[in-house]
Amino acid sequence: MTKRIFRDVLCLISCAALLSGCNIRIRTEDAWTDSESLPPENNNGFINYSYIERNDSELKITAAAAGGNEPYEYSLSFKRNTSGTWKEITEDYTKKSSFSLPAEKDAVYYIMIKIRDSSDNLCGKVITSDSSTEDLKNTSTVNESEITRGKLVTVNASAQGGKKPYRYSYYFRNSESSVWHSFGEEFGTVQSASFKPTKSSSYTVRSVITDSDSKACVKLFDISVKEKEIKTG
Repeated sequence: MTKRIFRDVLCLISCAALLSGCNIRIRTEDAWTDSESLPPENNNGFINYSYIERNDSELKITAAAAGGNEPYEYSLSFKRNTSGTWKEITEDYTKKSSFSLPAEKDAVYYIMIKIRDSSDNLCGKVITSDSSTEDLKNTSTVNESEITRGKLVTVNASAQGGKKPYRYSYYFRNSESSVWHSFGEEFGTVQSASFKPTKSSSYTVRSVITDSDSKACVKLFDISVKEKEIKTG
């Protein structure tokens, strides 16, 4: 029990120091470990908005930012509360922004996410994941599931649970593409956003809501867009 408490205290100290931008050395049961300093979460308007989703067996991590100069690159590491050593999720900075880890139920994980923009500015964040995020519910709605081309698709965002305040992001893609397009303000406070489909197709709309602990809930909507009927005679 004493060893476990010792390890937990070390993790809390190291994470707190990282969040304040300090460089520290920590003593584990095996050896001294150097931790690297963490860039600020908000680096002159270049803001780290990364978030996590978690169930009883998996932890999903989305690295995301706003501001700075795109494109962004991402570097991720993690550790459990029973370890003083950070393990790399990425070997170096990568353009990939979505990751997943197997997660044991009730285990505590710390996720360190650093983001670099094209001007080599950095922003960082450590997210603590101590349980499933399923208590955060995305209750967003859309105005229509079938529309004619030229009309607006509107998402009204809402959530329950988690820790307020919430932030809202909106995305869409059509069935012919794997690329998500943002509409409305990303990670903003506005609870409604609209876009106008430009072609007849099937679309998927994604509402992402994050709480103040960087936990997220995502809801998808299928939208069918048809051509306007032309009356003759």
